[in-house]
Amino acid sequence: MPNTDIPLVHSEEVKLFATMLNELDGDIHSLLETARMPQDILSSQSSNAFVPESALKSVFQTLGERASPEKFALLTWTLCHDIYVPRFANQITQTHSLKAALEEVSQL
Repeated sequence: MPNTDIPLVHSEEVKLFATMLNELDGDIHSLLETARMPQDILSSQSSNAFVPESALKSVFQTLGERASPEKFALLTWTLCHDIYVPRFANQITQTHSLKAALEEVSQL
């Protein structure tokens, strides 16, 4: 029987990229429509804790298409530097060796 699971991601991940796109051209609603996202996903009232992984990929692809390569690289670097790396670093409990910490990160 084929796997029918739909990979999900936290809607917060999509919000981060959508916010970055909004900084580029301010047309956030067309992006959400293109990605088939609920229009209220950016609202604090949104009830969507998870969305399909394909929506995140669509948002990321649209961001890449609308930004210059330099701007896309800068936005991606900023997102990793300011959000993803600190988030993962805060989850690390194995501090006695680099190897143990890296193994733990690979499981997150």
